[in-house]
Amino acid sequence: MPVNLEVLNSSLEERKIRAEMSFICNNPVRAAIVYLLMKMKNSDHCSNVEQMSHKLGKNHSIILHHLEKLAEYGLVEIVRSVKYGDKVKRKIWGLNLTRIELIREVYTYITKFCFTVSQLEKLINVNKTSR
Repeated sequence: MPVNLEVLNSSLEERKIRAEMSFICNNPVRAAIVYLLMKMKNSDHCSNVEQMSHKLGKNHSIILHHLEKLAEYGLVEIVRSVKYGDKVKRKIWGLNLTRIELIREVYTYITKFCFTVSQLEKLINVNKTSR
């Protein structure tokens, strides 16, 4: 019986994520981003970078850095880009809903071993006006 390489690669990626769960989840910014996006059910678990930046009280470049890390693991993806002069801005990011079960595992790990819901709520409600 032939081996389905797509399923095998997906399985290996998920094993890598599970092996590196502590690295992914122990960072407060990454944990807060996952938590924030999980809470955003009304917007299909999506948010723009500026909203996340404002909610977390972090510069948008820091948010983008952590979104890129989460994207490397396939947990988030770019939902919408906009042309900005010669460049393309990655404007709206969201959870990669094709991996929702894995994202739920990550979310559970965050809330069980890394941060309490109360701590996460504080992280996503900084609302600093000066960054």
